[in-house]
Amino acid sequence: MQVVKFMKSHKEQEKIQARQERRKLLLKELYENYFENDGLYEMVSVKGELTGKGFEKYSDYQVLATQGFISLVIPKDDQDKRLPRSQYWVELTPKGILYYESL
Repeated sequence: MQVVKFMKSHKEQEKIQARQERRKLLLKELYENYFENDGLYEMVSVKGELTGKGFEKYSDYQVLATQGFISLVIPKDDQDKRLPRSQYWVELTPKGILYYESL
């Protein structure tokens, strides 16, 4: 069986690098807030931001959560609304702390 490798264009590689940097900056913000606020959850609202740049912000939180770096908790008053949710409580996990400190 032959393995096919896909070549990404220079522009595509730049977009990927920009997304990776954006997630690192987001993780940095969450890390700083976590220790400045004694580990309290942070409320994040993405309501009305689920297109364009807002979607990328939403996607960043989803990627970090999927990797186990943060936990997203849906407030009780938002649980019956449509997906994707508009607000989350965000908590930095021990894995997220260790990952950030290893950068």
